[in-house]
Amino acid sequence: MCLLTLIPDYVTPDMDRFRIAAKANPDGFGFAISTGKKIHVVRSMDFEEVANKFVDARKTMQGPAIFHFRWTTHGTNTVDNCHPFLLGKDKETVLGHNGILPVNIPKNETRSDTRIFAEDIMPAIGGISSLDDSDYFNKMAEWAKGSKIAFLTVNDDAKYDWYIVNEKDGHWDSDMWWSNSSYKRAPIAYKQYTGMYGGGWNDDWETGYKNDWDYGYKRTSYASSWDKETTMYDDEACLVSGALTVEECYEAAELYTTKYDAKRNLVHCQACELQDIVPNDELRTNCATCSACLLCAMDACECWDELWTESDTTITPHGWEMPTRINTHPSYY
Repeated sequence: MCLLTLIPDYVTPDMDRFRIAAKANPDGFGFAISTGKKIHVVRSMDFEEVANKFVDARKTMQGPAIFHFRWTTHGTNTVDNCHPFLLGKDKETVLGHNGILPVNIPKNETRSDTRIFAEDIMPAIGGISSLDDSDYFNKMAEWAKGSKIAFLTVNDDAKYDWYIVNEKDGHWDSDMWWSNSSYKRAPIAYKQYTGMYGGGWNDDWETGYKNDWDYGYKRTSYASSWDKETTMYDDEACLVSGALTVEECYEAAELYTTKYDAKRNLVHCQACELQDIVPNDELRTNCATCSACLLCAMDACECWDELWTESDTTITPHGWEMPTRINTHPSYY
């Protein structure tokens, strides 16, 4: 999934939040800061190294910046695939990305989808100045739907010193833009799970950075708020209490589902911050790692009750039922 941030002029980020983000997205780190005349870039597989260099650089470089935390989906897990990337041969522009881009990745290609986009695709269709064309900008946003891309530039051909494609899919907090919320809480690492119908979780569990959740009572996710007795789902269009309708189940699944390729989707768990790749004809309702509901983050809920009633189901090795007809819903084409 990754986490991408954009840091405006004179804003200094909270490194404690960055450390939480690094736990959830541990596969490489990088930042870029604009001095107004050039772009200063640092990348490494070691978070503390990058964080320390950012803090030092920020003392004298107060221009806009981007900081990226990688979670590998494509390409080798090496510093070469750490963001940000130069935009082709333009040494005055860099970009970072969160999500999965619909690019063609040749067999045995070691570069990530973002790196291919930065080095090959966008330079060939106009480079940074193309974003000043509103029609082109909107077309890129639609092409990269489900992804967010941030650009930082000192190129004289560009009207602005930074751009965010699909900005609305992220959010602003503490004077910074964040592509998702994986900086807010640390992943939970469970050591053993015996299955819903076995013994559930054993007594031997641990949490990375302790968070402030009240386990079993109050949890928050993308668009769900919970208390001990009620379930609320709000997709900004409707608000229902208890189980979702079948149609709402399919719509809700889109909140944590990203297209991975032609045959697979990537699902993101807000409880443990881990991700899984599943066939695109399967509606994953619970995390394969921690068993939490992918919508509300609780271990037991009513979110999918109507789906179980209305759909054919199968038992999976993870111990819960899953519907097998998600591909009948038009939003998944």
